[in-house]
Amino acid sequence: MIKKISFQLIIQGQDFDPNLLEIPSPITIVEKCRKGDLIRLGRNKGRQSQEGFLILEGSIDEILLLMELDALLTPQTGVVISNMSILVSYEGECNFELSSMQLMKLANLKIPVGITCYGS
Repeated sequence: MIKKISFQLIIQGQDFDPNLLEIPSPITIVEKCRKGDLIRLGRNKGRQSQEGFLILEGSIDEILLLMELDALLTPQTGVVISNMSILVSYEGECNFELSSMQLMKLANLKIPVGITCYGS
């Protein structure tokens, strides 16, 4: 049984300033860091960031809709999208599915998609 499924998008770039993007709700910001800031989470926690980055979380459809916004990928933003992660928390058995339309949209992004499943 799936307890929670979330989709995270990691946006980064050498000249990227995460404060320049307006993120529509209900997408939430997991972490944002400007170049030179201290990183709060993950394996680089406590280190100085060498680039700007933003980690966003929402449903797959919310994240895919955000990815379709042209404003996200203008040269002025300095954005390089690195990957999307699908995080699945489950109890007992882990089964989830994506629609064919969602899979096509993911494929069109041409970015890595990681899937992490963890039981509790």
